[in-house]
Amino acid sequence: MRCYHFCNFYLSGIHAGIQSAHAQHELAVKYLKDGYDPEAEIHSEWTHAANAQKYVNWAENHKTMILLNAGMQGDLLKIESMLEADKNRFPYASFREDEYALNGALTNICIVLPYQMYELNHHIAQFHKEPWPGFYEFSHEGFKRTLVRLENGDIELRANTDVLFTYTEFDLRLIQTMSSMRLM
Repeated sequence: MRCYHFCNFYLSGIHAGIQSAHAQHELAVKYLKDGYDPEAEIHSEWTHAANAQKYVNWAENHKTMILLNAGMQGDLLKIESMLEADKNRFPYASFREDEYALNGALTNICIVLPYQMYELNHHIAQFHKEPWPGFYEFSHEGFKRTLVRLENGDIELRANTDVLFTYTEFDLRLIQTMSSMRLM
């Protein structure tokens, strides 16, 4: 897991790091403020409790932060709007500076993502080229993997017949968006 930060490109260097830390704290408050129950039984990965568990898993076991140059205020607003969609199953938070400091500017957005959302980007891009095949086979870390397009447009990552991960339309849009950005 990694926490990706979409940074306003006008804030570079230490300022990008500070704004990322602010967004990181917003993420913690958003998912832990109402209490966190590590024993909670999660019935759907689309719930607040599931996102709290994902966040805590990242914070305890992974801790890696990636800062991306996400462009200007308008670009960040588009990303924020995309992440606010009901189809987003990943924990995220935004940070805005106060009126006095930066006139309320949106400076950073962060999102915690599983391995499959960033490590296989190259293969997702190959699979997504026209014409779109029904499946794409590749080797990753010495294991055969297959991407299979479902009738609803989702893509399954499989090992033999086992489904390892399902990429939704939202996931694919997020991967495409992130792939167009550079590190800060």
